[in-house]
Amino acid sequence: PKENLLHNMEHGGVVIWYNTEDAAIIKELAAIAEDYLSRRKLVVMSKYTEMEPETIALTGWTRLDKFPASAFTKKRVQDFINAHERRFNPEGM
Repeated sequence: PKENLLHNMEHGGVVIWYNTEDAAIIKELAAIAEDYLSRRKLVVMSKYTEMEPETIALTGWTRLDKFPASAFTKKRVQDFINAHERRFNPEGM
C-alpha cells in the first residue's frame, strides 16, 4: 500500500516510483534498489500508475526529483539516494 511507502519516508527512506513499461529501465531501477537494500539502506521501489506515463519520481521526506523515463540515468538515482536516504527522520527511529 502507498501508506507503507510513505511510512518508509517517515523513517528516512527513499522511494523510487515508476510508471514505465520499459523493461530495461525497470530492471536497472530494481538493481539499484537491491544494491542499496543489500547495504541496509532504506530504499523501496514501486510502480505508480497514477503518475504520468513514462515518468520516474524519486522521493525522500520533503524532497522530490520527477523526470521523464527518457532522462533516467543510474547516477541521477544514486545521487538522490545518497543525498536523501536517512537525511531526515521525523519519527526519530
